[in-house]
Amino acid sequence: MIAQARNTLYSMLYNKSLTNHTIALSVAVGIFFAFSPFIGLKTLMIFATYRPLGLNLPILCLSSSADNLFTMFFINNTSYCVGYCLLHHILNFDPGWNIQLEKIWGSGNICVWSFIIGGIVLGLIIALASYYIARYSISHWRKVHHSDGSYYSNLEHS
Repeated sequence: MIAQARNTLYSMLYNKSLTNHTIALSVAVGIFFAFSPFIGLKTLMIFATYRPLGLNLPILCLSSSADNLFTMFFINNTSYCVGYCLLHHILNFDPGWNIQLEKIWGSGNICVWSFIIGGIVLGLIIALASYYIARYSISHWRKVHHSDGSYYSNLEHS
């Protein structure tokens, strides 16, 4: 199964109809969805955007899986902290709409807007960075590899 997934990925990278921009944009949008604060709507966002934006669905799904069981705690907490810092410390804005978790877990209040704003801002920053990293990596990979899977060697260019 891993070999089949690897072969599928290689066939997409060798496919010249998929431009570097299309693959990199699919990665970036998937990463943005991974950091999106709209938990439970990510699959709907994927299927609502891949055709209108001309994205590659397998790459979009793969990159959006960055938000998984192992990374969800880190992503959500970082998003909340960034949003809380932006709203409450930088903008000095208190939306006043909090979810009281005292009755559920015995903890304090959570500012929903901090979570939403932080997820969007952090998602945009990381998605923008991942676009340029993916575009450079794919263009470099395509320059180094033949379509049959072999490598260009330095001896061929001398």
